[in-house]
Amino acid sequence: MITNDLVVIIGGNLSFDAPWLLSKIKNSKIVLISVFEDLNLMDKVSLFSKYEAGSEEGVIALIAKEILKEKKLSSDIEDYFDDLDDGYLSAETNIGEEELEELHVAINKAKNPLLIFGKDLLSHKRVSNITKFIELIEGYTDLDTMSLIDFQKSSTKLEEIEEIDSFDGTIVFEYKSEKNHDLLFGS
Repeated sequence: MITNDLVVIIGGNLSFDAPWLLSKIKNSKIVLISVFEDLNLMDKVSLFSKYEAGSEEGVIALIAKEILKEKKLSSDIEDYFDDLDDGYLSAETNIGEEELEELHVAINKAKNPLLIFGKDLLSHKRVSNITKFIELIEGYTDLDTMSLIDFQKSSTKLEEIEEIDSFDGTIVFEYKSEKNHDLLFGS
């Protein structure tokens, strides 16, 4: 059983990515930041923020900036976040300033929050930069974290966020489960 009073799921769908976790977080308050709803969790979700498919790098950059805004950061990281184009990223990811503030308040109010980094983040084409943001969160906070996919630590500096691809219309996701059932989702 996970004893964290708040569980923040970023870039994943536990029902498909880690169903074994569902029963372990049943007593926790849930925040879900994902491309689509996790129907098995929605009745427990206190904050749901749906972002645009393919914008995971921008999403984690905005979340890291928000979580770390009150921390004493090195000057190069502080400069990086100062130069980050929040307006562009917010518009392209569909993650608003209000949602980020709500997330920050929820984390600060929690006694023992857990951040779960899902497969959508860690299978993105810009995973090397995404993991740098995760490492910053882990390095500058005492938050519990869990990644649903192992990733290699990186010693290089943060890179500029790539231009976010725009998808007009419906996005279809193919999910290949460990039980060899293929599922399709639309967003």
